[in-house]
Amino acid sequence: MATIAAPATGRPRAARSVLSPVATLARRRSQLTIRTPRELFVPLLTPILFALVIAPALKQALHTSAAYESFIAVGTIGLLVPLNTMFAGLSVIVDRAAGAQRELLAAPVPRPTLVFGNLAVAFAVTAFQIAALIVAAVARGIHFDATAGGIAWFLVASAMFTIGMYGAAETLASRVPEAEEYIARARADALRAPR
Repeated sequence: MATIAAPATGRPRAARSVLSPVATLARRRSQLTIRTPRELFVPLLTPILFALVIAPALKQALHTSAAYESFIAVGTIGLLVPLNTMFAGLSVIVDRAAGAQRELLAAPVPRPTLVFGNLAVAFAVTAFQIAALIVAAVARGIHFDATAGGIAWFLVASAMFTIGMYGAAETLASRVPEAEEYIARARADALRAPR
């Protein structure tokens, strides 16, 4: 009969934080997402163009009041969040096909940390775009009738919308085998009107 030696307990193991693997995975995803300054700057062009060009042009073409510009600027956020998060889900498919997803799944971290790490980066990029849109709109002279309560509701609603849409993106990415099929479905899902 063989005996099993008890593991040495000379040194107590430090309690590992749950956020440590999430931070590591988020840092990895952000390095993959933003490798060059161009990859950081180009996503900012869409909200800036909406605030500086499209909103004023629509206001003038439709002969509306200045409130319409703020409506367009806020409505643009409703476009930015689903498109950003759905296309952030594309990175999951790329990781599965040609990246390190197998190695990450075998790593000694809970599997949900992979999702939370990707979510953190998608959330940060989306927040950065929303901030750029609002700054560009205010610089253009678009007036927002913002109160403290309205800003709080806006931040909570934007955060929940981003988290929910990224959940949809992760779900879709886990069910679709090819990037091409994901792109076709993501456009339809991101732009589908709620029923």
